[in-house]
Amino acid sequence: MPTPLAPPTHAALIGIERRGQPLAQRLREYIARQTGRPELPVYPLQVKRYADDLQVLHTYTQLTENPALGRLDLANTTFLVVDDVLFEGHSLLRTCAYLAQLGARRVHTAVLVDRHVRQQPIRADIVGIHLQVAATDIVECNVPPYEQA
Repeated sequence: MPTPLAPPTHAALIGIERRGQPLAQRLREYIARQTGRPELPVYPLQVKRYADDLQVLHTYTQLTENPALGRLDLANTTFLVVDDVLFEGHSLLRTCAYLAQLGARRVHTAVLVDRHVRQQPIRADIVGIHLQVAATDIVECNVPPYEQA
């Protein structure tokens, strides 16, 4: 029998903005329905390197800190970082490094799509779909409220 991520009082979701945030909220609702437990907290993180068309916006991955995370018992909280597409791995790696820097000891990752073109030493623990497409191909994820489902 698989073990849960952590007791519900010691778990939280991190939604990488833009599309990882609403995905984390939907996952939170699903977990609560399936377990009958209260919804887990979701903390958004703004992390940006690429535009939607894969154009590089920032030489280094930009992360805007979320001050609410500093008020948590990070060492005793299990985090699930949620994003839409794992491309080269910059955003996911930057987010995990940030959480580790704050003192988080248990961080898991989930993505809707893994493109399998990553260049960073990171992988997703949970993947919705695996795609093997050219690095220059665009993968569109329609995630409400940004697009129609």
